[in-house]
Amino acid sequence: DLGFLLLTFFVFTTSLSEAKAMTLIEPNEMGSKPVKESAAMTFLLSKNNGLFYYEGKFNPESTAFKINKTDYIKIRDIIMAKKRSTDPGFLMFIIKADTSSTLGNSVDLLDEMVICNIKEGHYAEMDITDEERKEIEKFR
Repeated sequence: DLGFLLLTFFVFTTSLSEAKAMTLIEPNEMGSKPVKESAAMTFLLSKNNGLFYYEGKFNPESTAFKINKTDYIKIRDIIMAKKRSTDPGFLMFIIKADTSSTLGNSVDLLDEMVICNIKEGHYAEMDITDEERKEIEKFR
């Protein structure tokens, strides 16, 4: 009887803890969707859990351009504020991870997109540019 109870317990608990995978949208040949400059927000992931963001187009020469430093605690509020203030048809979040950031940093940010109910196709991962890398180095 005890063996049967233990067997039942282990079968039941392992069936409850099945792994769940997140679906990622891969690029397709259908073309790109329109994105307004004012509707785009880019996140830059760096070493030591560094997280930076800017809105619009990367243009450090502009007086209106600003890179902001934040952390993973405040990021949900930042995403939700952008979502509330932007037309959902044009909303776009771009995630750019430096080679010194961790996979966990990218996963944490992707989790926040899901938690904030950002629809698939409204966020994407891209390569960080050398110019962006130089800008975030100024924070060190």
